[in-house]
Amino acid sequence: MKNNIVLVIFLFLFTVSCNTNPVEKPEKLLSEEEMVAMLYDVAILQIAQNRIVSLPPNFKQNEYIYTKYGIDSLLYTQNHKYYAAQPKLYKKMHDKVLKQIEAEINEISNSEKQNKETKVEAE
Repeated sequence: MKNNIVLVIFLFLFTVSCNTNPVEKPEKLLSEEEMVAMLYDVAILQIAQNRIVSLPPNFKQNEYIYTKYGIDSLLYTQNHKYYAAQPKLYKKMHDKVLKQIEAEINEISNSEKQNKETKVEAE
């Protein structure tokens, strides 16, 4: 009997702890759409810095994001932690970012194809 009570209490606490977000909701919660837009911009800036072009040496990515979205580092960090603590939602958000990047790549590829075809026809 005593073991059953301990087991029920343990299961109850386990269930409650698994269903709550361990990170507090920020006072100013940014919408999912705002976070997706910010994550997209961060990804593009990282790609630009690491792969494609050289950004000016004094360019500060974080400050650019904060200024563009009218936030500060604390608000960004609080919201990022809040959404990251919800893995399914966070993955969904990153999937949206990936789809946007893939759409941009396809658009650029199609544009390059059209430019090549136009040059061949002009010759």
